[in-house]
This record gives sequence, structure tokens and C-alpha cells, in this order.
Amino acid sequence: MTTIADKIICGKDDVILKKNKKTKEYTISFSIKNNKLNIVEICNFSLWKLLFKLNEKYIDDVMVMKEYDNKIDVIVVYKNIMNEYIKYCRYSYTTITKDEIMNDNNEVNKIIFTSKPCLDIELIPDKLKNSNYKRVDDENDSLILDVINVNNIGFEKKFMINLEEDNLPIFVEDFLAKLLRKILLNLKVFIEAIDIENLKNHIS
Repeated sequence: MTTIADKIICGKDDVILKKNKKTKEYTISFSIKNNKLNIVEICNFSLWKLLFKLNEKYIDDVMVMKEYDNKIDVIVVYKNIMNEYIKYCRYSYTTITKDEIMNDNNEVNKIIFTSKPCLDIELIPDKLKNSNYKRVDDENDSLILDVINVNNIGFEKKFMINLEEDNLPIFVEDFLAKLLRKILLNLKVFIEAIDIENLKNHIS
């Protein structure tokens, strides 16, 4: 839902990026449809691994540190494509938790992925502990999947980007938000164009 405080930054390709002018929270919303694919079946941590794999242009490295039944600890190192403004490579080290909400027929109605900073800092590789890298985790990052049916799912990504302590122009934050929008757009385009057999080759 768009409120009066929301500013739409980009709405191309049916992937809408908006920013709340009061809270500074970004939201990316879109849907993925594919009548050849039960999309719900891949809405687990394989979805995240596929997302990272599709965006090696923007992501330098992905390290899965631990996997649990409904959680995953993962380090994502991003390529610094704004090195004229940002003098370090950003990385996140988060615990992603998956929760499912069922309807009255005991079918999955909603899938919620929440990301929180991982506290197990001893596992952070030494190469990320120098001044060339900076950890940038969001305390309130979520990805909500609204299951319309098994072939049609609505996605809503909520996140914050705060670069105030680096004294960077505000457009840098918007640029990074647009970059995340592009990463999710790549996922949407890929899933909408693939069948189950070819998908298995990408997530195996």
C-alpha cells in the first residue's frame, strides 16, 4: 500500500521502488507469475541462493556459514560499483529466518523472510576485517511473499539504507536501493521465463 508519505523512485518493468519520506524505509514490490512452475516449492533458502547466483555482476562473494531448519547464516560481499563515493566494499552478515502463515485449508498463505545481524562474529573471515570492507546490516529487513496461488506470488521487500555517518549524498542511498531493485528484477525475469527442469539445474 502506498501512503502520502511514500515517494515512488522507480516503477519500470512492474517492479516498484518507493521510499517513505518520514521513516526513510524503502519498499520494493512486484509479482512473479509462471503457469509452468509451482513457485511456492522454491520459496525456501534455494530462492536466496538463486538470487545471489543470478547477480554475480553485483555480488562478489556469498558464504553460507550455517544452515538450520528454518534459518540460514550468510555473508554477502557486494562489489563496490560506486567507488568514487564509497571507499570500501560493503558486506552483510545476517541470519535469515523463514516463517510460514497457513490459511484455513492448511495451505501456505504467506511466507516471511526476516534478516537480522548475525551475532556469531567469530566466523567472519579475516579478509573482511580490514578497512577495505565495512559491515552494513539492516535491523529491519524483510521479504514478504503473498501466495495468490502456486503460480502467482506477490513480493514485498522492506529495508533501510543509512549512509549518514559516511557523509555521502542522499542520491547514493537511492542508487543502492535501485541496485537492489535491479537484483530482484533479475530474479523475477528469470523465474517467469523458466520451466522446472531448467530451474533444477540452477538451484542444485
